[in-house]
Amino acid sequence: MRLLELTPLLRGPQPGGAIIDTRPWNSADALRSAAAERGHRLTRLEPGPAAAGTVTDALAGADGVVIAPQSTPQPDTATAGRDLAAALLPLIRAAAPTAHIVLVSHFLVGHGRNHPNGKPGTWALRDFEHALRAGASDWTILRPTWLSQDPPGSYAARLSQDPLADGLVTSSDIAAVVLTALESPQTARGLTAAIHNVPATQPAADTGGLFAGLLPDAEFAGAR
Repeated sequence: MRLLELTPLLRGPQPGGAIIDTRPWNSADALRSAAAERGHRLTRLEPGPAAAGTVTDALAGADGVVIAPQSTPQPDTATAGRDLAAALLPLIRAAAPTAHIVLVSHFLVGHGRNHPNGKPGTWALRDFEHALRAGASDWTILRPTWLSQDPPGSYAARLSQDPLADGLVTSSDIAAVVLTALESPQTARGLTAAIHNVPATQPAADTGGLFAGLLPDAEFAGAR
């Protein structure tokens, strides 16, 4: 598959014509390595501002799009998530109408505003999630838990639809689940789930099979 990775800063279009500002992502290397191992062609934008034409060109021929919004620095407006979605999602729909979108969000979105670690970026991600669900593209929303620095193979990946899910997850497992969602769009479509790790001694689970056991997102099901 032809895949595009977008890691925009959580903010709206800026003066000068840039619609996104690409920033580093902590799972970028893991996703690039896993995509190559699984026979996919993954491309990404250069760091820094990018105009609509640059993003459109990168989207040409994409079968799947990974969006991992970044919140360092934290958003400086309350509408940052909505503004980014309004600029980016119609562009994806127009340039790659059949592409499946996987949004890498964050597990704290499910915990709500009472969680002590919630930040403006958390609520911007929540708004981006809402916009994605309301759009016309096919999507999967993944909410990784706290990032673990353990090496690949230390744990096994699991998916949970408990909004209060918590735990740790490695970059390699985030990458594996993202790619499985892109490879199995009919199974992963319209689902929101947290990614977390369990001890590798537990029985191995097929992440594609785990998607099959999840329930359609309630907000998505209501909209459709």
